[in-house]
Amino acid sequence: MVSCKLLLSLLALVAVAQAIIRPGYGYGYGGGGGKNHPKTKKPTPAPTPAPTTTPVPVESTTLKMTPACEPGYTLYKRGSGYWCMKVVRGVNVTVSEAAALCTAEQSVLTNYENEAERLAVSAQAQALIIGELGLSAGSIAVAGQRIKQCVSVDSAVISAPPCNDKALVFTVPASANTNPAYLWTTWAVDEPTSNHWISDVEECLQLNIQPSDKERHQLVNDIYCNFKNAPNDPENTLYMNYGALCGQPNTFEASA
Repeated sequence: MVSCKLLLSLLALVAVAQAIIRPGYGYGYGGGGGKNHPKTKKPTPAPTPAPTTTPVPVESTTLKMTPACEPGYTLYKRGSGYWCMKVVRGVNVTVSEAAALCTAEQSVLTNYENEAERLAVSAQAQALIIGELGLSAGSIAVAGQRIKQCVSVDSAVISAPPCNDKALVFTVPASANTNPAYLWTTWAVDEPTSNHWISDVEECLQLNIQPSDKERHQLVNDIYCNFKNAPNDPENTLYMNYGALCGQPNTFEASA
């Protein structure tokens, strides 16, 4: 009896162990009568298509660069390009002092290059001298220098070439950016006179403004560089400089 009971107990333990090791057999583990059921796979969703975009054309903008000048300056078209000029006011200044007026404007003492420029510059000078200052005559300093070999008080030198040639006796510095060919055709009557005062010679230039005298109005005259007036005619405002013709390179303005 003991052996039978022991045997039955062992068989029961084996059955329990098998049920634990092999679920799905006996004792209801795994369900469904102890059979394995395959897992159902979920369907893979179709990929979402990327949104369709239509490229937007980009308009290209080309900027147009237009020549321009600093405020107060006027733009002039020349064969060599563009140049900006302005009559800068001074108070009875020497030509040397007039050049300093231009330097203060970041400009240089300059001159006109053609008929249109001469008339435009003269109109500005007249508006200053006659209009603003109320004078009957006056001048502005312009660029130009007597050539060294003609800086003389010797009449023999002055009356001989190249000093007796109106187109050669003076020159215009490169800084003035001016072709002087036309300038030398616009001397006032009987100029340049090549006057001298003691040892000083008329080495510089001025543009005369005197509407009542057509032989001098809007024309150039040689004058002393460091005198505020003509020493042989000190009261005559015609030979006094009330400003300077200043020039500078043009700028550019961008526009679409």
